[in-house]
Amino acid sequence: QHTLEDPDLISRLGVATHELLENAVKHSSNGLTRVRIELHPEPRTISIRTWNRPTSEHLEILKQNLEEIARSPDPGAHYQLLMRRSAKRTVGSGLGLGRIRAEAEFVLRCETHGPEVEVIAECPVPGGT
Repeated sequence: QHTLEDPDLISRLGVATHELLENAVKHSSNGLTRVRIELHPEPRTISIRTWNRPTSEHLEILKQNLEEIARSPDPGAHYQLLMRRSAKRTVGSGLGLGRIRAEAEFVLRCETHGPEVEVIAECPVPGGT
């Protein structure tokens, strides 16, 4: 709280961290995951990073979901679409990444490093010294 000084950003950071970590743990093929939260000075941004080793199927689903989110011009409308789809799902909600983009207002991307995937969520931090 002393570093960010923005209750709304702190709340959004909590939502994004929870959703990313939940996905990383759920989709880890070996049961291991890592998380890192960083505050960058220039440009002033906050990033959340998770790493895990997903199955090839889960990696493809992750990439497809992130591409769909990135293509959507309206994160809120896209999240509404995901909620409608969720009503028809029998396993998982499929809402986590969309929630990070729409509610927490973080931009998402992923990078692969051999068998490991790194999911990155970033958001600008207003103000600061």
